[in-house]
Amino acid sequence: MSSATAATLSSLRQPTIPCGTTASSRRWQLLALCAWGLVGMVLGARLGMLPYERSVLDEYAFGPASWWSDDVFVYETTIHYLYTPTFTVCYSLIWMWPPGVAAILWTMLNLCSLYAGLRALNQRLLPVVFAGWGPREQACLQLLALWGCFRGMWSGQANALVAGLACLAAVAIYQRQWWRAALWLTLPVFIKIWPVALLLLFVAAFPRQLAWRLAALFAAFAALPWFTRDWAFVMRQHVGYVDMLLHRRQQIRLHGYRDFWTIWEQFATPVPAAYQVLQIASGLGLAYAALHWAKRANDPVNRASMVLRVTALWACWQLLLGPGSERLTLGICAPFAAVALIAGWGRGVASWSYGVALAAWCGLFVLGLGEIERALARVTHPAVQAIAPGGVILLALWWLFWNLPGDQPRPASLKQLPDRTAAVDQGNRTPAVV
Repeated sequence: MSSATAATLSSLRQPTIPCGTTASSRRWQLLALCAWGLVGMVLGARLGMLPYERSVLDEYAFGPASWWSDDVFVYETTIHYLYTPTFTVCYSLIWMWPPGVAAILWTMLNLCSLYAGLRALNQRLLPVVFAGWGPREQACLQLLALWGCFRGMWSGQANALVAGLACLAAVAIYQRQWWRAALWLTLPVFIKIWPVALLLLFVAAFPRQLAWRLAALFAAFAALPWFTRDWAFVMRQHVGYVDMLLHRRQQIRLHGYRDFWTIWEQFATPVPAAYQVLQIASGLGLAYAALHWAKRANDPVNRASMVLRVTALWACWQLLLGPGSERLTLGICAPFAAVALIAGWGRGVASWSYGVALAAWCGLFVLGLGEIERALARVTHPAVQAIAPGGVILLALWWLFWNLPGDQPRPASLKQLPDRTAAVDQGNRTPAVV
């Protein structure tokens, strides 16, 4: 690439994020490392000593315990176990340990997944989208995302694991490592069914590269439970799981100001058919947008912007219109809210950009915290509890309308540039980062 072309490509990126000095950057990195180590120890001690105290780990343990018994059918016994038969079998490898050890292993799995996803974003994707994304910005992302996901991990939720896998999938798609991307997209679906929305968005954008790979991995993971018990037992478990998803799941929908459905409940009786139309229409609109952006992803900057935006908007859609949203699920959008907050601080960025990002972050992870939210509701109006969904809406607007580099027209000279990641389209080698 000639120097002139490189300069033109760089100029199409967003205004530079101000970087600190080397000493300052090292201090930020050390702070982030200490924070992650401290959180790991606190979570390990809390869940290791009290694994079933105000956590969902007892539900996780109930699944494998029922699966390996001869007369208990997990999905017919409780409506609170929402995880797939494949996850039940895989979690048995953790459940087999004493409860405290199992809790620590599960916590470390969530922490490591989230850290790996953030590290991939920091090293592979965000420096391509935002010029000047250096060590200080990387440390800030790690600190902010950890703050946003902490409450979910405190109770043993799997949302940090899902968020980390979603980030890894976005980076793998940017690098055109299609088998790896298919794996990272498949794993969350076999934990909780709702990440299938992200999978469908990327299949709509890259059908030839992802569809058959995902089908192969789905067949492999779905077959796993059938090798553990007799077929009649496994079939009955799967029938119970599908029945739970289609019918009994609605019996435990949490009330309040959590998502569009629960806010609707506060003012009128929701109409399920109308709500489903809204879900499908908005999902199809997002899929169309993903396909449109994918057609313009003809160079690394465009492709990096596209996968980042699609993943962030999926998280927002999931929290507003997806099934079973609750406060602890907010962690899935923590990495993308943190990116918006950091990027909005850049030089030459419109003031509204930082204002929207800051308002979204405060609504989601400061004012939207349960204790603060309830205190505000007592002194104002109960509707203030909708502050977290309001933060999600602001975050979605930021990702929709903020001018990412991929939104700008590409000069003719750049459209002809060879894509350095094209050579690995069919392989799994890691491409060079622009």
